[in-house]
Amino acid sequence: MLALASGTVVATSSSASAGTAYEWDLCNSGNGSCFGIFYSSVPGSLVIDSACFLANRSVPDHWGRYENGGTIQVRYQFRNQGYNGGPLIVFDRVSGGVAFAKCLPNGAGAGDPLKNNAASAVNQDTVPHTIYYNSGYGGQRQTINSGRGYNIIAELKNNNASSLRG
Repeated sequence: MLALASGTVVATSSSASAGTAYEWDLCNSGNGSCFGIFYSSVPGSLVIDSACFLANRSVPDHWGRYENGGTIQVRYQFRNQGYNGGPLIVFDRVSGGVAFAKCLPNGAGAGDPLKNNAASAVNQDTVPHTIYYNSGYGGQRQTINSGRGYNIIAELKNNNASSLRG
C-alpha cells in the first residue's frame, strides 16, 4: 500500500528556467498503485530513506521528455511531493529485499536526475515494472514484481535509462 497523509498523489513540478521543468511524479492517479525508483540502496536495516521517482506507466527515457511541440523540456528527477508541502510517500507491505521505504523530499539524491542514478526500486503497482539499461527498453534488464522491492542489480545500478510497466 502506498500511504499518503492526504490520501492522494499530486503531480508536481517546478520551473528552473524558461523552457525547462522538473518532474518526479508520474503516478498522479491517486490510487496508491505506484512504482518507486529510489536514489539510495537498501541498507542492512531493509529500510530505504531517500528521494524517489514515481510512475504507474512506462517511461521510455529516464532523461525526460519534450512537450508543447518541443518547446518545453521536462526533466525527470528524484524528489517527493513533500518538497512542495504535500504528503510524504511511504511504501509498506512489500517483500523481497525491502521492509519499508520512505520517499523523502530532501533525502539523498533530491534534485538529482533520474537517468543513471537509481539504486533500488519498490513496486506497489498491480503489475510488474522492468528497468532497462538503454532508453527505449533495450539492453540488460531487471523486473520488479508487484509487491516487491530490491536493490537494482549491479549492471543497472546507476545505469538505468528506461522502465516498462507490465
